[in-house]
Amino acid sequence: MKLGISIELYKMEELEEKVSTAVACGFEFCQMFLRKVEISEVTINKVADVCKSYGLKIGPVGAYANPLRPNDEQMGWTMDKVKKMIEFLPILGSNEIVLWSGTKADDLLAYNAGNFGKEALREVIRMSEQVLELLQDMDGTLTFEPYYTHVLHDLPSIHALLHYIQSERIKIIIDPPNYISPDDYDSRDEKMVELLDSLYAHIGAVHFKDFRLLPDRSWDYPGPGGGVMNYPLLIKKLDEYGYSSWGIIEHVGPAEYASSKAFLEAQLR
Repeated sequence: MKLGISIELYKMEELEEKVSTAVACGFEFCQMFLRKVEISEVTINKVADVCKSYGLKIGPVGAYANPLRPNDEQMGWTMDKVKKMIEFLPILGSNEIVLWSGTKADDLLAYNAGNFGKEALREVIRMSEQVLELLQDMDGTLTFEPYYTHVLHDLPSIHALLHYIQSERIKIIIDPPNYISPDDYDSRDEKMVELLDSLYAHIGAVHFKDFRLLPDRSWDYPGPGGGVMNYPLLIKKLDEYGYSSWGIIEHVGPAEYASSKAFLEAQLR
């Protein structure tokens, strides 16, 4: 497995500290997520140059726009910004982009009944076709990160997308906490096994974070090892299917890079 760290930048001044810390902790790979950074040739070249100078390779590029609200910058991204990012992917040495599957809700993670109808899925399919066309010349991959309140929220909705488009360049993020609703909390291990058994052939990356349900039924999503995630079971299932691609640690800052990496390496052993 190519174990990497998610580098989330709110401003360019953070770039060198996060990249140098990641490399000092032994990371060779990252998922780059330019959260509030302007997408321009100048900034992308700067990101590429700093990563290259430290020997950090960029894998997937996070571009978390909301396809159902394409002009909303809910995580710093619009669909126009995604299209601009695709032009610059070769500068970063990447051809993989990661998107949310979309929501009609004002709050990015909130429930909205409109997300579960056929029209919402059709909107995601239309957007997928457009993005795949933009990625075609670089044989690029569009990877979706599902969430249990989004359009891609469960196995039937994911398989509907995969069945309709039928492209090896469409992939799915396996991030087990994202698929678990409060009602599924007690059956989270069974849900995770079902997820991996059904989607192993379509995995674009695995995200490693943790989760726990708080007394008010809201979520806490700490870094790996900070919650109730059954990491031994997750690793066992990934081994079963011979998974060897991206494993990206999320939801940690530079001070936690080393401890999160040590935790994951212990699980992988």
